[in-house]
Amino acid sequence: MLDLGWSELLMIAMITVIVVGPRELPRVLRTVTQGMKKLRSIAGEFQSGIEDMAREADLQDLKKNLEKGNLENTIADTVDPTGEMKSALDETKRDLDSQKSALNDASKSVESSAAEAMKPDEKPTSGGPLPGTAGPGIQAKPAEPASPPPAVDAAPAAESVPTAEAAPKETDKKAAGGEA
Repeated sequence: MLDLGWSELLMIAMITVIVVGPRELPRVLRTVTQGMKKLRSIAGEFQSGIEDMAREADLQDLKKNLEKGNLENTIADTVDPTGEMKSALDETKRDLDSQKSALNDASKSVESSAAEAMKPDEKPTSGGPLPGTAGPGIQAKPAEPASPPPAVDAAPAAESVPTAEAAPKETDKKAAGGEA
């Protein structure tokens, strides 16, 4: 505001001392400082009044926008002034929609293949019955084993199972005092 250098302040101090005198100087300085405080408070009130009027004007603009339905645009301009977030969200939405449609197509194809598999009345397109099933008027044959069962050898079984003749011989050896 006022640019006062040291030289100007020194000139004002000398004139004040000459005009007022050294005795009255403290009272005059007190009065000047009180006046400065009052001026500052008045300036602060004036500034807050101007800010209040500006806020009210903004609120009235918001109220008009709300009545007109432009609030959404106002919020969008405030939150995303460059539009980068909106474009990113739109791109993400397009990607999700394409994935959703792909999943719906896959779901429909699975449902149609499941429905075709569930139809029992349809004849097979290959011309013959499906493996393991009998066609009309044909009886199913039992499955033949791939290889015959292994033959059982009788000789090793006789060695592993003690017979009635072998048991008395062992007891005879024990009774005779031989080793078992």
